Amino acid sequence: MSDWLQVPKALKGNWDHLLILTFGADLPFFESALWRELATRCNNKIILADGLHYLESLESYARNSRARWVNQRYVFDGVFSPYSAHAKLILLANAENGRLLVGSGNLSMQGYASGGELFTQYEYSKEHDEALPAFHTVRQLLESILSSGAIGPTAIKHIQHLFDKTPWLYYPAISDWQPVRHNLELSFLDQLELELNGEPVEQLWVLSPFYDEGAAALKEMLLRLSPKSLTLLVQPGQTSANLASLTQVLQDSHTAWEVRSIVPLGERSDAYVHAKLYLIETAVRSICLQGSPNLSQVAMLRAGAQANIELANLLSGAREQFDAILDGLTIHPPVADFGTLDITYQQPETSPNESAPFLLTGGSWLGEELVLYFRGKIPDLQALELLVSGKNVPCSLSEIASSAIRIKIPAKVAELLEETLPVALRWGDLEDQTSNPVFACNQQALDDLLQIPVTSDTLEGAGDLDLEDEELEELLRELENQLILDERSCWQIAGRKRPTGADSSPGTIMNYGDIDFDALRRHPKLRQYRQGGENLPRPLADKTPLQILLNSIVAHFNKLVDIQTGLETIEALVNSDENATAEMEGGESEEERELEAQESQQRQRTRMGRIQQIFKNFIRRYLQGIASQSFQEIAGFDVMVKNYVIFSHVLWRLFSKEWLETDYLLDSLLEIWRVYWGDGAQSGYFNQLEAEEQKLTHTYLHEYKSDALLLATIFYCAYLQSRSVFDDRKRALRDFWRYWLEAQPMPLNAETVEGAWVYVGSLFPYEPPNPSQLVHRLRELAACETTAGMLRAIETRFCYPENSCQIKPVTVFRPFIGRSVSVYCLTIAAPNSIPDRETAIAVLQQWMNFQPLPYYRIASSDCNRLLWYDAESGEGLYLDKPAPAEEILSLPEATKEAWEAAQDQLEATAHAVSKSLQVHPQRASISIRNHK
Repeated sequence: MSDWLQVPKALKGNWDHLLILTFGADLPFFESALWRELATRCNNKIILADGLHYLESLESYARNSRARWVNQRYVFDGVFSPYSAHAKLILLANAENGRLLVGSGNLSMQGYASGGELFTQYEYSKEHDEALPAFHTVRQLLESILSSGAIGPTAIKHIQHLFDKTPWLYYPAISDWQPVRHNLELSFLDQLELELNGEPVEQLWVLSPFYDEGAAALKEMLLRLSPKSLTLLVQPGQTSANLASLTQVLQDSHTAWEVRSIVPLGERSDAYVHAKLYLIETAVRSICLQGSPNLSQVAMLRAGAQANIELANLLSGAREQFDAILDGLTIHPPVADFGTLDITYQQPETSPNESAPFLLTGGSWLGEELVLYFRGKIPDLQALELLVSGKNVPCSLSEIASSAIRIKIPAKVAELLEETLPVALRWGDLEDQTSNPVFACNQQALDDLLQIPVTSDTLEGAGDLDLEDEELEELLRELENQLILDERSCWQIAGRKRPTGADSSPGTIMNYGDIDFDALRRHPKLRQYRQGGENLPRPLADKTPLQILLNSIVAHFNKLVDIQTGLETIEALVNSDENATAEMEGGESEEERELEAQESQQRQRTRMGRIQQIFKNFIRRYLQGIASQSFQEIAGFDVMVKNYVIFSHVLWRLFSKEWLETDYLLDSLLEIWRVYWGDGAQSGYFNQLEAEEQKLTHTYLHEYKSDALLLATIFYCAYLQSRSVFDDRKRALRDFWRYWLEAQPMPLNAETVEGAWVYVGSLFPYEPPNPSQLVHRLRELAACETTAGMLRAIETRFCYPENSCQIKPVTVFRPFIGRSVSVYCLTIAAPNSIPDRETAIAVLQQWMNFQPLPYYRIASSDCNRLLWYDAESGEGLYLDKPAPAEEILSLPEATKEAWEAAQDQLEATAHAVSKSLQVHPQRASISIRNHK
């Protein structure tokens, strides 16, 4: 129910998060009057004001220093939209409960404590979730602001933290009731019409402190709602309207109308009535629209990018349900003469910065790096000066991007910024060559308030995996926490308890009817997968955990390039290991060293067992997730491809460790490849993507070096299997490589081959194979076959019964050498097995491709048809006994398997890359294209 409530009292409670949307903001009022009403545990405080009024506030506080904690203990940012960011709300939340106030008041004494504002309050708890749709609307509005780029990275981070720690915001609503409305898609007048659904309007009450100059919004409202009677409530000396336009619209309408003056009731009779209220009465009910929109075109008639950002309560009830709102006012009798009301039109407020060609909109600093965000055309910053509280301080320009300027600052300047001091830029001596001031966010202090467990150091370690036990376990916990791995991850971010057994059984069916999927896909953990701009010049702390993780993979590759190109020698690494070993050896006795060695081995076994279990659980969850059709649909393309990048890299790095068996790693990789790319027997996830998504996959995989890593991984797996028997694992690897060559789902160019060479070199530091050797090993893998495998392939190709083909020695006379010898004969126990010369030659060619022999013989089991071919003489014979005729065979044309053409092309590419290598005395040097 809308009410003339006092806001400060509503802030009390055990809240963890406070978010305020406001048009203008009085920060000293917030810090002095409101702060003490909040619980000490409420550390995530965010205030978003209209962009231009935000800049005005910053200029004011830069002059008078009255905002003591801005962007140090809470976040203050501006919403920069095409029109005004005019919505007003207060959101208080913790992990289980929420309170929402939607109304007309700005963050000020007038807006929150004067009594001239209307707010509607909503409460959420697990036991009382009727108002959840109201919170959903606010979440949607905030998500729109986040995605539009209207606010800065720090505000985005803190709002995402609120979302992440408030899972109930993503719970499905139990009804379609929508008490809170925004105008992102439909104007408020459109929404009123839909709510009325054709019901005749008997009475319309309008209370608006601002009208557009031509009263066009009032005219349209009367035209579309067609009320029988209209009452305009105005506050003398306060309501802003063009009296002539207002009078003309009323006189031209077909509605019976009256204008009444108002004053607040009781002690607050001198308060400014800033409330906005539209009360519609039909024969059977009342409809109340109350919130931020004035009766102007940009607030009431427009929607989306052509309108203000507005928020309102749209409530429906019994005929007299909202009378109490009007009871809060003293309403005088209708006036006959408008001139007695002291109504004048006030031009909309504008900021002195509105026409500035270059504006700073905010900033953040961490350590010795300051990033300032801007809008407009950037000036020439060759003579850049950094002003802190108006004084020039040392700095150096690091980088300029499309919307950010990165500046290196010394430690002493960083210490200055620990105080709440304004910063600005100056690039010349003229008055207009100094920017507006902003208060940069103290990123470390704000992160400390949130107690964010993710550290950049932890996730950066994922690229190398060169971590101690505790660090490694911490990294794996962070990866499980930050990545969307499987249905369990979706279940967790939706705030639901997963069904019993869902963690261990890949076949568990989850009831997704309890999850709002549209909301789930907007959750910060899923949204970070869709965010680009990993290389924007912003502090590391402003990047998402996923961006940090992906960048660590590229950083690892770049480090390998530096090693491979001679910037760091293997000898130096070996010497450092030897020195470390020597330092460990002390003057202990042999018995003491043996005892210590035994204890060390036991600790090592315990450590290895724990690490193995952690990694296997982690990998198992990922494998179950990607194999689930429902998870693929929920997670979407971005999650699937970026998780593929991460897990391909992690499994590759594990080859250089001793934590997991190589066979386990190979099996896991084969499963990932089978699901993602397919294997001939089934279509992979990649093949189900649209053409544009496949193109983006190529871009992602190339950017994060996963195309080169695939080539390197297949090579290394082939190397590991080269001395083993031809078992199912080796066959699966060969079949996948053949499939890959035939299907070519991703281009393998010179840069890919170079990158694979770099990766492989890290596992063969002393004698790394050159690109030609690497690709030749892949040919050996593709060509790898057994006699039994060749026979089964013939049976499959020619539709012979299983095990119908056998090779046995027989004695025959070879005319070419003039004597009888033992040769191999392929016998096919199938009816009409080689019915004609062409079939016989095709079987012969497949045998010849597998095994070079001097003499070949093929016969049907009943010996009615026979083929022999002498490879040394190039002569042969096909014999069909039922129709006695002999056909002389000439040398069959050479044939190739389907995969061989692609392999040939890859070898030609590798040969060209090898030739381009410049060999130095110790190392080979290459130029990896665009690797830095």
